[in-house]
Formats: sequence, structure tokens, C-alpha cells
Amino acid sequence: MNKKLKIICAAIVTIFLGAIGSGIWETVLKPCLVFLSNMTIKLFGKFSTALIDNIYREVAKGFHEQYSFFLLTMFFSCSLGLAIGFYLRVSTKKNAKKEEIITNFSRNIYVWTFIFYTMLISVAFTMTREVYVNKTLTWSISSIDSLGTDISNDTRIMLRAQLFRVRKAKDYYEFYKNITSIAKEKNIQLQKFKPL
Repeated sequence: MNKKLKIICAAIVTIFLGAIGSGIWETVLKPCLVFLSNMTIKLFGKFSTALIDNIYREVAKGFHEQYSFFLLTMFFSCSLGLAIGFYLRVSTKKNAKKEEIITNFSRNIYVWTFIFYTMLISVAFTMTREVYVNKTLTWSISSIDSLGTDISNDTRIMLRAQLFRVRKAKDYYEFYKNITSIAKEKNIQLQKFKPL
């Protein structure tokens, strides 16, 4: 085969494999990760009411980019810290024999692995929490908007004020109860959602 035909075949195979990967992500991996993240939040929520209160306090703040910036900063800080750690470890042993460097690195690989996975779990939990906060806020605002002209402007303002005054999970549950009862009274179908 000539070089151009190989490149064309490689491009076609790459597109095909990308399509298969995308399909697997949408049908299998994404629903599994969403389920796993929701179960993680619910599990931690059973042990810590402060966590649940904090989640709903974040919902009341509205949409903001605080966590995106936090995650980006954390990722770069961790990457930089690991790179500096490896550099210092290897550079201090520069005059040592090659076998000693490998042995010392092998001994410390468990520590570095622990540090890496601790940071990874921390970032994953923070991201899971942020996804739940955004999902809850989106549902809350879209539910108020879904009631549309079926409620008075005063009721709409009252619901929005109640949402943005949330400080504890109990406050959010009260908001949820109010909005679902209004929707049931007006015979309006809201999107499926159940708070923690």
C-alpha cells in the first residue's frame, strides 16, 4: 500500500473507533458514572448532615464558577507538586549509582501512589458534588419557569426567594414540597427529580 492510502485508512479507522467509543460512553459508561456519583453523594449524606446542608447552601448561591476555578487550580498545583517531588528525589541522588536511584524510587512508589490517589479521589468527590449542585439548581429554576403563567407573579417571586434563602437541607426540602404541591395542584408535570 502506498503512504496516502495508509493515511486515509488510518483516518477512517480512527473516526470509526471514535464513533464506537462515543456510543459506548453514552449508553454504558455515562449512566454508570452518574449512578455511581449519585450513590456516593447519598452515602456520604447519610453520615454527614453538614455535607447535605452545604450542598443546598451552594444551590442557593445560584450558578457560579467557583468550583471550576478551584478544580483547575487544584489540578495544576498537584501536577506541579508531583513534578517537583520527582525532580528533587532524582536530583538528590544524581551522584548515586543508577541501581540505587531505581531502588529508592521503587520504595517510594507506594507513597507517591497513595498521594496521587488521594488527590484523585478528592477531585472526583468535589466534581461529583458540583455536578449534583448544578443539577439541583437547574431543576429548581426550570421547575419555577415550568409553572409559567399558571401561577401569579407573586408566587413565582416567593418560590425564587425561598430557593435563594436556603441555608440547610430542611429549607430546600420545604421549597421542594412547595413547588411540587403547586405543580400537582395546577396539574403540571415537572421533570423527574428527587432531592437527597
